[in-house]
Amino acid sequence: MSLLLKIFLPALLVTCSAFAESDLVSDRAQKKTETFRISFFQLPPHGYLKDGRPEGSAIELIKEVLLEMNIQDFVIEMKPLSRISKVQEDHLVLFLGKNEEREKKFKFAHKPLYEMEGVLVAHRLGKVPDPVPSFEALKDLHIGLWATGFQSEHLQRIKSSVLPLTGESVIPRGLALVQKQRIDAFYCPDRVAIEYALSLDTQLAHQLKIISLPEPKHGLYPAFSPRGAEIFGKEFGIAFEKISKKRNYRNLVDKYNREQSQ
Repeated sequence: MSLLLKIFLPALLVTCSAFAESDLVSDRAQKKTETFRISFFQLPPHGYLKDGRPEGSAIELIKEVLLEMNIQDFVIEMKPLSRISKVQEDHLVLFLGKNEEREKKFKFAHKPLYEMEGVLVAHRLGKVPDPVPSFEALKDLHIGLWATGFQSEHLQRIKSSVLPLTGESVIPRGLALVQKQRIDAFYCPDRVAIEYALSLDTQLAHQLKIISLPEPKHGLYPAFSPRGAEIFGKEFGIAFEKISKKRNYRNLVDKYNREQSQ
């Protein structure tokens, strides 16, 4: 190695390192200027529109998390679940049930908002057993479910006739089908969403009943796109953990259900 190379090589390496670090800092700064885009689908009491504005227990919680993160530049928008679950156009999906297929697309938060209880809604004069001793007891029944929503693995394994419902307002439509006895039951992964829907219609609440299922509860998680996790994931995790210790999410859910039933 020549004398000149020995003299200038260390300086050259330091200069290159400085430029690389400068580029990294610049890249991070550029990313931080992005508007934090948050989407959710209609699932009262967690998220819905009231007078055209996002409302619900998850909306209330995320605003507290954003305040803790000191983020003012954000957009919260309601979109169809079919679009949210397929197209990663936002940084964060506010709440989403976790399954193997979704874990390939999203980076789920380390902890859920809370644990959902999957239930069936059946007509009080129908033939669905209550309580359900096992999923085998549901075979040969006609059961409706949300086509793009979170689904029970146990329910998929039995020989029931499943009616996938697509589009918007799936829960109200599913309940209407049960009321008219066009299907035996409607499956929903989240009991409180059904309780909220029935609180809107006392007549419907008298005709239908909620039946627990013999399966574990499932988490309802904030879910990042890969880019969203890269930009906001770490800070969000810290803030989410801090706010979750102050605000019990299940209490927030119960508050919205109580307000609706009054």
